[in-house]
Amino acid sequence: MFVDIVDFTQFAASVPPEESISLLRDLFGRYDEVIRRFDLEKIKTVGDSYMYVSGVTSEQADHCAAAVDAALDLLYETRQMGLAMGRELQVRIGLHSGPLVAGVVGYLLYFTLLDSLGPVEINLVGYVEPPVAAVVGWVALNEVISPNTVVGFAVIVVGFTLVKRQALASFVQGLRGP
Repeated sequence: MFVDIVDFTQFAASVPPEESISLLRDLFGRYDEVIRRFDLEKIKTVGDSYMYVSGVTSEQADHCAAAVDAALDLLYETRQMGLAMGRELQVRIGLHSGPLVAGVVGYLLYFTLLDSLGPVEINLVGYVEPPVAAVVGWVALNEVISPNTVVGFAVIVVGFTLVKRQALASFVQGLRGP
């Protein structure tokens, strides 16, 4: 599960640093309590992103339900925090179920691009993770990819490339060096 605060960059730019740090500390503290309550595992926080997993560190038979129930509680905690602040506070939550290896590749890609592209552009990465997960599942786990899935992924890749062609060119140029 990935959780990302909507418009956090704009919020952080409009308030003193102490206020944005306080928001993250308090909100992620609430998230930590939810994660503990559902016996899930927090993986990492980076900036305004929070990641946790279910069914990896314990033998929960209902780990998918626990992950979804936790996500609903995270939405509730976010709403309560926003009300306490007198602001509308929203988050995006991404849920993926499947082999861990595919999620790890998506996770690494997400944070590599977050560092390179920034928090605004990273929202487009949500469209990249499913194709990466599917290809890794196909290569490593012999999962079947349907023709419709390939066409859908091709549309995503073309759209992403058209929208972010300059950022991608800069990213590739940075990989090659000066």
